[in-house]
Amino acid sequence: MQKEAGIHAKKEEIIAREAELGQYRVDGSFWVDLVNHSADNIDWLVEHGVQLTAVDDYHGTCQFPTFHWYKGGFVSIGYVPYMKEAADKLGTNFLLETTAQSLIFENGVVKGAYANQKGKIIKIKAKATLIATGGVGHSAELIEKQGWQTENLHYCSMPSNTGDGYKMAMSLGAKDMLLESPEFMMNYIMALPHEGVHLYIAPINGFMSLPSGGPVVWVNQDGVRLVNENVKKHNLLYQRMAIQSTKRTYQIFNQAIYDKLCGHVENADEILAEAVRTNDGNSRYKEDHIEDLAKHFDLPQEELVKTLERYNAYCHQGRDEEFNKDADMLIPIEDGPFYIARLDPSNLIGIGGVGSNRKFEVINEHFEKIPGLYIFGMDSTMQYRSIYTITLGGSACAHNVNSGRHAAMSAKESISSD
Repeated sequence: MQKEAGIHAKKEEIIAREAELGQYRVDGSFWVDLVNHSADNIDWLVEHGVQLTAVDDYHGTCQFPTFHWYKGGFVSIGYVPYMKEAADKLGTNFLLETTAQSLIFENGVVKGAYANQKGKIIKIKAKATLIATGGVGHSAELIEKQGWQTENLHYCSMPSNTGDGYKMAMSLGAKDMLLESPEFMMNYIMALPHEGVHLYIAPINGFMSLPSGGPVVWVNQDGVRLVNENVKKHNLLYQRMAIQSTKRTYQIFNQAIYDKLCGHVENADEILAEAVRTNDGNSRYKEDHIEDLAKHFDLPQEELVKTLERYNAYCHQGRDEEFNKDADMLIPIEDGPFYIARLDPSNLIGIGGVGSNRKFEVINEHFEKIPGLYIFGMDSTMQYRSIYTITLGGSACAHNVNSGRHAAMSAKESISSD
């Protein structure tokens, strides 16, 4: 598919770039495995009926345009039905409405799990137990443990992704990688429409829209700038990273900037006016004068005015002397009306943070495997540190397939050798 689209990428360049952006903090062998397995994994998916429709740079966000799209744009349409059908043909027994409670651990070996099936505790014996519970993205407790703000947190993740797998692995002394695991954390504004799990693709309030940055100004609780507001151009998830270090962060823009970013959206002006009128969460305000913005969030007025005066000067000279923001993103904020909004966190996916080796066997703090226990998907995290690098388009999706497939291979190999 990549060749047909005229896309060519060298494996070693991808691996090297991922290592560089990860500050060389990861064991690069995990990336070598992922990249070298990718073609076989895709062939395997296609053989099992999975529908892939296109390959590109995922909304222009990836250095290497390798993102393979599922039919309909969602795994629920192009992936799950076909893999479920393939599993059914193999006689797989799916226990729905059944929640894992704890692992069976005997003589240092995991031998299955206890689960709650509609109020009844059942015991499932197994020669190999594979954890794939989708990470921690719907657990405020675990997200806060990572150092993220959770006040006004909006969840885009599945409600079932509450870190059950992480907690069960930790109960057996698994290596805890949660504090180094990345969250797919982005910005949103409560006053704007934000219902549903698909907020991240919303045309005004989504991960590439108004709260994600660009020709706007971001200030912290002290009324001063904190980062290049267009940092998303390097990585969508950078939009929230610096904000993790502030008490609060606020976005300032005027009508002209809103029109530039959102003017293509139907009823954009009406949506903005309604947001100001209803002001969900007391998160957005409109004023005719810059200095009046500060009062709404108890910002130091004098400092805020100075910040915007400096910023406007940078815009006129075409050079950001603080953060080197792109010249085409330097638009003066001088003509009203003016808006200020609080940027709150929106979590798309939470990566779990359970340590493993290259066979996706769960390891303890001494890097020794816990026999009988495997981990994959968003519960595992060894190829990332703190930030989802996204240089390789679709690396999280690729990891889900690669880790799941090869965890099963490892489990089969272990069982066959017993």
